[in-house]
Amino acid sequence: MAFKPFKVGHVVVAQGHTGTVAKIQILYTHLMTFDNQEVIIPNGNLANSDIVNMSTQETRRAELKVGVAYGTNIKQAKEIILNIFENDPRALKDPAPFVALNNFGDSSLDIVVRVWAKSADMWPMYFAGMEAINSEFEKHGIEIPFPQRVVHQIKEKAAEEES
Repeated sequence: MAFKPFKVGHVVVAQGHTGTVAKIQILYTHLMTFDNQEVIIPNGNLANSDIVNMSTQETRRAELKVGVAYGTNIKQAKEIILNIFENDPRALKDPAPFVALNNFGDSSLDIVVRVWAKSADMWPMYFAGMEAINSEFEKHGIEIPFPQRVVHQIKEKAAEEES
Protein backbone atom coordinates (compact mmCIF):
# COMPACT_ATOMS: atom_id res chain seq x y z
CA MET A 1 0.00 0.00 0.00
CA ALA A 2 3.13 2.16 -0.13
CA PHE A 3 2.12 3.57 -3.54
CA LYS A 4 -1.24 4.74 -2.16
CA PRO A 5 -3.53 3.94 -5.10
CA PHE A 6 -6.42 5.44 -3.10
CA LYS A 7 -7.11 7.42 0.05
CA VAL A 8 -9.90 7.80 2.58
CA GLY A 9 -13.02 9.14 0.85
CA HIS A 10 -12.26 7.67 -2.58
CA VAL A 11 -14.78 5.37 -4.25
CA VAL A 12 -13.07 2.17 -5.36
CA VAL A 13 -13.78 -1.28 -6.73
CA ALA A 14 -11.52 -3.81 -5.05
CA GLN A 15 -11.74 -7.55 -4.42
CA GLY A 16 -15.24 -7.62 -5.94
CA HIS A 17 -16.59 -4.85 -3.72
CA THR A 18 -17.52 -1.25 -4.56
CA GLY A 19 -17.51 1.35 -1.83
CA THR A 20 -16.03 4.40 -0.22
CA VAL A 21 -12.69 3.96 1.55
CA ALA A 22 -13.48 4.59 5.24
CA LYS A 23 -10.19 3.63 6.92
CA ILE A 24 -6.73 2.51 5.87
CA GLN A 25 -4.91 0.67 8.64
CA ILE A 26 -1.59 -1.17 8.70
CA LEU A 27 -3.14 -4.57 7.95
CA TYR A 28 -6.63 -3.81 6.66
CA THR A 29 -8.57 -1.33 4.54
CA HIS A 30 -12.23 -0.69 5.40
CA LEU A 31 -14.77 0.03 2.63
CA MET A 32 -18.33 1.19 3.20
CA THR A 33 -20.55 -0.13 0.42
CA PHE A 34 -23.41 1.96 -0.95
CA ASP A 35 -25.88 -0.17 1.00
CA ASN A 36 -23.95 0.62 4.22
CA GLN A 37 -22.08 -2.63 4.72
CA GLU A 38 -18.52 -2.50 5.99
CA VAL A 39 -16.10 -4.64 3.99
CA ILE A 40 -12.71 -5.24 5.58
CA ILE A 41 -10.04 -6.24 3.09
CA PRO A 42 -6.52 -7.38 4.00
CA ASN A 43 -3.99 -4.95 2.52
CA GLY A 44 -1.94 -7.88 1.20
CA ASN A 45 -4.87 -8.85 -1.01
CA LEU A 46 -5.25 -5.26 -2.21
CA ALA A 47 -1.55 -4.99 -3.00
CA ASN A 48 -1.77 -8.04 -5.27
CA SER A 49 -4.98 -7.25 -7.15
CA ASP A 50 -6.56 -4.75 -9.49
CA ILE A 51 -8.11 -1.66 -7.95
CA VAL A 52 -10.43 0.66 -9.84
CA ASN A 53 -10.40 4.14 -8.33
CA MET A 54 -13.42 6.15 -9.47
CA SER A 55 -12.40 9.28 -7.58
CA THR A 56 -9.15 10.35 -9.21
CA GLN A 57 -10.52 11.93 -12.37
CA GLU A 58 -12.47 15.17 -12.64
CA THR A 59 -14.75 13.80 -15.37
CA ARG A 60 -16.33 10.44 -16.16
CA ARG A 61 -18.20 8.98 -19.08
CA ALA A 62 -21.65 7.51 -18.62
CA GLU A 63 -22.73 4.80 -21.03
CA LEU A 64 -26.43 4.14 -21.45
CA LYS A 65 -27.91 1.37 -23.54
CA VAL A 66 -31.41 1.85 -24.88
CA GLY A 67 -33.40 -0.72 -26.84
CA VAL A 68 -36.13 0.32 -29.28
CA ALA A 69 -38.54 -1.83 -31.22
CA TYR A 70 -37.69 -3.03 -34.70
CA GLY A 71 -39.37 -0.68 -37.15
CA THR A 72 -38.56 2.39 -35.05
CA ASN A 73 -37.28 5.43 -36.91
CA ILE A 74 -33.69 5.25 -35.62
CA LYS A 75 -32.86 8.77 -36.76
CA GLN A 76 -35.76 10.15 -34.71
CA ALA A 77 -34.84 8.07 -31.63
CA LYS A 78 -31.22 9.22 -31.80
CA GLU A 79 -32.27 12.88 -32.19
CA ILE A 80 -34.53 12.64 -29.13
CA ILE A 81 -31.74 11.16 -27.03
CA LEU A 82 -29.15 13.63 -28.26
CA ASN A 83 -31.50 16.55 -27.56
CA ILE A 84 -31.98 15.35 -23.95
CA PHE A 85 -28.26 15.39 -23.21
CA GLU A 86 -27.45 18.51 -25.21
CA ASN A 87 -29.94 20.33 -22.98
CA ASP A 88 -28.76 18.80 -19.69
CA PRO A 89 -26.36 21.30 -18.06
CA ARG A 90 -24.53 18.42 -16.36
CA ALA A 91 -23.53 16.89 -19.71
CA LEU A 92 -20.23 18.23 -20.98
CA LYS A 93 -20.16 19.81 -24.41
CA ASP A 94 -16.58 18.63 -25.03
CA PRO A 95 -16.43 15.79 -25.72
CA ALA A 96 -19.92 16.04 -27.13
CA PRO A 97 -22.57 13.40 -26.36
CA PHE A 98 -22.40 10.43 -28.74
CA VAL A 99 -25.45 8.41 -29.84
CA ALA A 100 -25.32 5.48 -32.30
CA LEU A 101 -27.09 2.27 -33.30
CA ASN A 102 -25.00 -0.36 -31.57
CA ASN A 103 -26.59 -3.74 -32.13
CA PHE A 104 -29.38 -5.69 -33.80
CA GLY A 105 -30.63 -7.51 -30.70
CA ASP A 106 -33.01 -10.45 -30.43
CA SER A 107 -35.95 -8.23 -29.50
CA SER A 108 -34.67 -4.69 -30.09
CA LEU A 109 -32.48 -2.30 -32.00
CA ASP A 110 -29.89 -1.29 -29.41
CA ILE A 111 -28.69 2.30 -29.17
CA VAL A 112 -25.57 3.24 -27.20
CA VAL A 113 -25.29 6.67 -25.60
CA ARG A 114 -21.96 8.00 -24.30
CA VAL A 115 -22.00 11.24 -22.33
CA TRP A 116 -19.25 12.91 -20.29
CA ALA A 117 -19.90 14.77 -17.04
CA LYS A 118 -18.08 15.95 -13.95
CA SER A 119 -17.62 12.94 -11.68
CA ALA A 120 -20.08 14.27 -9.08
CA ASP A 121 -22.74 14.83 -11.79
CA MET A 122 -22.35 11.54 -13.65
CA TRP A 123 -24.91 9.41 -11.77
CA PRO A 124 -27.56 12.13 -11.35
CA MET A 125 -27.25 12.88 -15.09
CA TYR A 126 -27.42 9.16 -15.95
CA PHE A 127 -30.60 8.51 -13.96
CA ALA A 128 -32.33 11.73 -15.08
CA GLY A 129 -31.38 10.91 -18.68
CA MET A 130 -32.89 7.43 -18.47
CA GLU A 131 -36.16 8.85 -17.14
CA ALA A 132 -36.20 11.59 -19.77
CA ILE A 133 -35.59 9.06 -22.56
CA ASN A 134 -38.50 6.94 -21.35
CA SER A 135 -40.78 9.97 -21.09
CA GLU A 136 -39.84 11.37 -24.52
CA PHE A 137 -40.16 7.97 -26.18
CA GLU A 138 -43.66 7.62 -24.72
CA LYS A 139 -44.60 11.09 -26.07
CA HIS A 140 -43.34 10.16 -29.54
CA GLY A 141 -44.79 6.64 -29.60
CA ILE A 142 -41.40 4.94 -29.61
CA GLU A 143 -41.67 1.50 -28.07
CA ILE A 144 -39.07 0.12 -25.69
CA PRO A 145 -39.62 -3.61 -26.24
CA PHE A 146 -39.31 -6.51 -23.87
CA PRO A 147 -37.93 -9.91 -24.86
CA GLN A 148 -40.50 -12.12 -26.52
CA ARG A 149 -40.62 -15.19 -28.69
CA VAL A 150 -42.97 -16.18 -31.49
CA VAL A 151 -43.69 -19.91 -31.49
CA HIS A 152 -45.20 -21.66 -34.51
CA GLN A 153 -46.80 -25.01 -33.82
CA ILE A 154 -46.74 -27.50 -36.68
CA LYS A 155 -49.21 -30.36 -36.74
CA GLU A 156 -47.52 -33.68 -37.15
CA LYS A 157 -48.37 -35.69 -40.24
CA ALA A 158 -49.21 -38.79 -38.18
CA ALA A 159 -51.84 -36.89 -36.22
CA GLU A 160 -53.49 -35.80 -39.49
CA GLU A 161 -53.55 -39.35 -40.88
CA GLU A 162 -55.37 -40.68 -37.79
CA SER A 163 -58.22 -38.24 -38.27
